[in-house]
Amino acid sequence: MNRIAMAACRKLKDSEGDYLWQPPINAAKDDSPTLMGFPIVEDQSMPNVGLDGFLVAFGPSVTTPAKGEDSTVLEELKLLRQQLETGEPDGGSLRIHSATGYDQQAQANVRAIVGDAERLIESLKEERDQLRSVINHASPKLLDYAEEINELKAQVEKLTALLSDAAAHVLPADTYLLDRITDALAETGA
Repeated sequence: MNRIAMAACRKLKDSEGDYLWQPPINAAKDDSPTLMGFPIVEDQSMPNVGLDGFLVAFGPSVTTPAKGEDSTVLEELKLLRQQLETGEPDGGSLRIHSATGYDQQAQANVRAIVGDAERLIESLKEERDQLRSVINHASPKLLDYAEEINELKAQVEKLTALLSDAAAHVLPADTYLLDRITDALAETGA
């Protein structure tokens, strides 16, 4: 909830006159304050008091990473704007499932989530298609490179064989010449 809603929530009491807002148990550990046992997180993107829509959303939630940012998905919406304006809980509980506008708001929220999901799916499909296109264009080139590499390997093998053959023919000739030179030097006494 946003800061203004947090201030309004601090005034809420149950049917016995006890405050529903509880300060953090251990402020040194950065604990959050609680409302009916649920941790409160300040979020300025939530609506202000007096605006239409859900003012406070709390309940069991799951936080998931999405494109480098954490996104919190609530399993249940429990508190409506009208409760903060009147300050009256419904029968000692903050759950209101039959309040006017709840179904429409829930449907609007679902439509928004579905719309976001559809846009994300389309975006992922576009990325998939782009990757397929890159792979399809790269594959023939990679095959050409592989063929060139195989041809170069064959040429290296041929050159290696030729050098080995040449070494077999050249070394005995060099040895023969070296022996002849050594003998000639020995005869001259040098």
